[in-house]
Amino acid sequence: MQNDDRILAEINRRLARIERKLSGLLQTQKQLHWAKVGFVEELTGWDRDKMRRARDQGLVKWKDDPIKGRLYLLESIPQLFIKRQSHGEATDGTASI
Repeated sequence: MQNDDRILAEINRRLARIERKLSGLLQTQKQLHWAKVGFVEELTGWDRDKMRRARDQGLVKWKDDPIKGRLYLLESIPQLFIKRQSHGEATDGTASI
């Protein structure tokens, strides 16, 4: 019976440890990546008019920064529209706005 109590106590300690680790992972926030207009143009192949239409249609999230100017949230750009990876390799994205 004492052995069962020790096993149960060990299981409870391990579960508590797992719970603490999972709670920590859930509390960490995903870092958002905001990019300037030129980078988004290179990434998507969009010109300024297509970028305006994407904003107007709610296709992308953006903000006006008083220092950096207009910034686009990279995670909000649908993968379908990404023509190039940040290191220059072409992707399968062939859609247009």
